[in-house]
Amino acid sequence: MKKITLARNGQTAPRDVETSTMHADGLVVGQGVMLRIKGDCCPGMKPTPYKLYVVTAIKKTDRFDGKCSDVTFTVATKEKKTAAVVPEVVTTDATSGVAQQLTTQYRAVVAATGQMLREAVKFGAMLMELEAIVGKSHGGVYSAGDGVKGWLAENCPEIVYQTAMAYKSLAAKSAALIGGLGLQTIAALQGGGHVTKTNGETVDVPAEIIEKRDALFEAVDSRRKLEQAYFEFMRDQERPPRGKKAASAPVPKLTQRDEAAAIWTRVMGVIDKTSVMDAVPLLPQKAAKVCYDRLAELARAMKAHLEEF
Repeated sequence: MKKITLARNGQTAPRDVETSTMHADGLVVGQGVMLRIKGDCCPGMKPTPYKLYVVTAIKKTDRFDGKCSDVTFTVATKEKKTAAVVPEVVTTDATSGVAQQLTTQYRAVVAATGQMLREAVKFGAMLMELEAIVGKSHGGVYSAGDGVKGWLAENCPEIVYQTAMAYKSLAAKSAALIGGLGLQTIAALQGGGHVTKTNGETVDVPAEIIEKRDALFEAVDSRRKLEQAYFEFMRDQERPPRGKKAASAPVPKLTQRDEAAAIWTRVMGVIDKTSVMDAVPLLPQKAAKVCYDRLAELARAMKAHLEEF
């Protein structure tokens, strides 16, 4: 759990509600954190013990470097922790209509526990529907005004774009597993029972798709299990080359360790290409920043994994 220390002069202990202006990267509403304070009135000038708080609000601010937010932490009593699971929707111009629905569902994913995968897939399906209207973001490398990335930045600033794309990927894989990327499948993943076409006609989602959806979430309850199910599904879709018979021997099932090694072998094969390094000086500033942040995130994850050995 993330640990945070706040500087508070004139206090001997943290209040039930603390607000601080900081870089809120990685923080989301509903998240639990360990909080303490330090300052001139703390006993012995030492920081107070860590205490469990919940992030209850994040608001962008123009102060300091313009990249900060006013983050509110509320002490996590049993009552407050229960309330955090039901996300509070603040009605503002930035979260009306579709934006409000997306923000509400995003908070539901953050706060979910046992149903987190299902909530994440629902959010991803909502995003797929939005993307059909506002357009894609060309990999998220271009300007903030481009496609769904720009739309989210303007209307749902609380939503982290990379996280949203990860949920969208889960939804796309779930859709493939229960019937393909059709409107009825996307509606089923959102929990809906019908689809309204552009001409106003309402079409019910077939019971077969709903049954497949429910069976999928009964069989997979984590991202890892969903990824494995999708991997097996795609392997089964492969067909032998024309004119050749399929091998009679069964295709050996990769272990998770072997699958991970295969993925990173392909990644390193791309990175090792001379053209990748040669392309770095040609990237525009915003694209370079996005790529740098993503690679830095991967490097931190790999470092944390190495420290486990």
